[in-house]
Amino acid sequence: MIKNITSHSLQLIIALFFFRNQTSGQNQNISQGILFDGEPYIMCKPSNSEHIVILWMGYSFGQNIGILSKTTFDGGTTWSIATTLPHLGSSYKSADPSLAFDTNGDLFACYVDFKQDPDSGAVVLSKSIDGGLTWNIHSQAIDAYDDGLKLPIDRPWLRINPINNHFYITTKPAPWIPAPNRPYFIASLDGGLNWQPWKYLDAPGFLSGNFIEGPMAAFDVGRDGIFHTFYPTYVFSQNILPGFIHASSANSGETFSYNGGFYAASNGGEPSAKSGYTLRINPTDPQHLAFVFTTKLLNDLDIYLVESLDGGINWSSSLRVNDDTPNNGITQDLPWLSFNEEGALAIAWRDRRNSLIDGYAAPTSIWIAIRPAGAGSFLPNTEISDVDAPYIEIYQESSGNDFMSLDYKGDILNSAWADVRNNILEIWFDRRTIDGGVLVREVIASEVLPEVQIFPNPAKDVIQIIGKELLFLRVFDTTAKEILAKQITGNIEINIS
Repeated sequence: MIKNITSHSLQLIIALFFFRNQTSGQNQNISQGILFDGEPYIMCKPSNSEHIVILWMGYSFGQNIGILSKTTFDGGTTWSIATTLPHLGSSYKSADPSLAFDTNGDLFACYVDFKQDPDSGAVVLSKSIDGGLTWNIHSQAIDAYDDGLKLPIDRPWLRINPINNHFYITTKPAPWIPAPNRPYFIASLDGGLNWQPWKYLDAPGFLSGNFIEGPMAAFDVGRDGIFHTFYPTYVFSQNILPGFIHASSANSGETFSYNGGFYAASNGGEPSAKSGYTLRINPTDPQHLAFVFTTKLLNDLDIYLVESLDGGINWSSSLRVNDDTPNNGITQDLPWLSFNEEGALAIAWRDRRNSLIDGYAAPTSIWIAIRPAGAGSFLPNTEISDVDAPYIEIYQESSGNDFMSLDYKGDILNSAWADVRNNILEIWFDRRTIDGGVLVREVIASEVLPEVQIFPNPAKDVIQIIGKELLFLRVFDTTAKEILAKQITGNIEINIS
């Protein structure tokens, strides 16, 4: 999500570095940010499940917020250093990453690169020919002003057609653009170098409508090369209930076919919940589509699955995936879905069943449900995070915590998510077998929130910083320009006049 990052009153970014106890064990911290790290996207190389790449949204010292990348070639035992993906310009910021390997084994990252005052930017495609270690800008898929003032460059998703190596991206207007808004589709027929004119995904009779500010389209491409997508809708003349519309294309977006999808999908009074949704296609059967989403059918927000076995024409009834007690007041959100090569299905989400607090502002953990290939039901839910994450305000502000990610390969589940533990905002990676054996669980990126006092706030002339074992101070203005850097040995006073 595109968002300015500033301190609330001082309009400065203050980075404090201090001694930290280092411990060895199952949880390993291998990199650190300075403000926050969020929105992770994980992908295994199709031909080598030990080759894993994770992108996330975070800071590097002296740089604007960007997309950072880490790669492992040994299943997460060792990781490369964090690399920042390229910007369009020195004042640009990046957000919303996704990944895809093409049919040649090259890796592509899709993300938003954007600056404000004056607004400009694009959905950018970067390419890596060394498996994610280095990146170069490959092309721009859609510009911020390609649809007037709608800024159609938020939350882009990238997938690549396995039949013809055509590239597809869906996107939507920036989050501050008021409704009515529409979802977008862009295609490249030459490996992501050039892009066809963009199109609206919705159409008369199958419109997203005037009430949805962020009509994100989730999509996938089957082994038959057919594009399938779901996007949200709320149009009284189409259906009195909100829901999702299914669209498909067998000719790389030249034409689309539509059906009504399903309705009665709503967060139902939980506006803070991250109602992510994912569409995936069974690699063993391109007619088998699975869609996971959140809805409030039993008086609290749960994770639900619907499936189609005929390419999206007919859909199953909604199946509740989380197996805690129904109607217990617990809020679940942030779902993600992945098939493995044999057609087994895994769904992960952010869960609050360990908490005694109802609603969104409760401690969270990450849970998964697995349905083996050919099975008719899911195995019991399994918790994969080893510590509950407390609620903090950044979740409410939706800064970099809108998604988690999952890639199911063979009998191994690879997942990445962002949570806060002991005042540390981190990207976590978990790799486990489907029978529950933990292979790797470690921190991919973390932000240490210093236990210090900064006062007065607001201030006009002087601020005091008091804390223990402080080592170094950096101060940035709101453009991320460094305006002060100095070693310190303890408490410090700064003249900000």
